[in-house]
Amino acid sequence: MSSSPDERADGIATAMQLVSNAAGIGAGIVMLPFGERASVRDRNARALAVESLRPLADYAGPKGVRLALELDVDAARSAEIVMGLDSPAVGVCYDLGNA
Repeated sequence: MSSSPDERADGIATAMQLVSNAAGIGAGIVMLPFGERASVRDRNARALAVESLRPLADYAGPKGVRLALELDVDAARSAEIVMGLDSPAVGVCYDLGNA
């Protein structure tokens, strides 16, 4: 997860457009990959991810779109992010390569 507020804001703006596009075509899920450029492996990055994704989750839910986070961490750390967001619009696209 970028430590740059501008980069995070740009990423969330792009994701909001993707959510709008998905809602417009009836796609109920948008997958958001986190990896090398947006890693959430350290505690600070996970906290930034929760902070940054909260407005996106709030935006996606009423549009009937769920966010599937593909994270580069194990199940316990994935759950930490999802529970931190506390939104029915957020889940995990669990990639066994990151298990």
